[in-house]
Amino acid sequence: MTATNEKIKWIAKTTLLNRGWTEATIRKLLPEPNEKKNPHFACASPMLLWNKAVVVEAEQSEVFLSAKAKKVNRSKAMVKVHDKKRQELLDWVDNLMIEVPLIDLSVLRKRTLHNKNNQYECQSAMRGTWYETDAFRADESTKQRWEVNYLRHNMTNYEEMLDNIFGKTGVREAYVLLKVKILKKIAEVYPHLAAECKNQIGNLEIVNEIGGNE
Repeated sequence: MTATNEKIKWIAKTTLLNRGWTEATIRKLLPEPNEKKNPHFACASPMLLWNKAVVVEAEQSEVFLSAKAKKVNRSKAMVKVHDKKRQELLDWVDNLMIEVPLIDLSVLRKRTLHNKNNQYECQSAMRGTWYETDAFRADESTKQRWEVNYLRHNMTNYEEMLDNIFGKTGVREAYVLLKVKILKKIAEVYPHLAAECKNQIGNLEIVNEIGGNE
């Protein structure tokens, strides 16, 4: 960049796009950009810069104003479509009928602990290291947490429903809604697990607030 150009105010491409420009309007209305070495990464491509005065003048043209209005309208339309798809998914989950079978509590406990021990054996085999872990020795609160998880994964069609919402607009909210519905149903069918279900719902809502997932 020459010394006579140093007093010129420059605008980078990212800023142009934020101001409502598109690739098409940049090519159509602006001259070839000046190139400047990237100050942050020596090996990166040079920065493309446009004279701000030229940009501002071009932004007053009918061509730019019309193109910008169309871009805004497209964005609004996309938001509407996004919101519609999101609501449709949430409504679908909200209308699901959740069924959790009632089985003998001693049977549930045995199935849960045997299932957990099988998981331990699989983990040991995968890691190539044997872990001396016996689910039957866990404390009562841990066993109840496992029972809730066992019921959710093995005694409902939870996994199938997850497949149905995977990759869809609103999936994170739908996931939370689905899991809460199942936990509430488990608490209804198995009152002794209600406290654990409530605890998992609370943890899930906290994670959802910060934008995470299970």
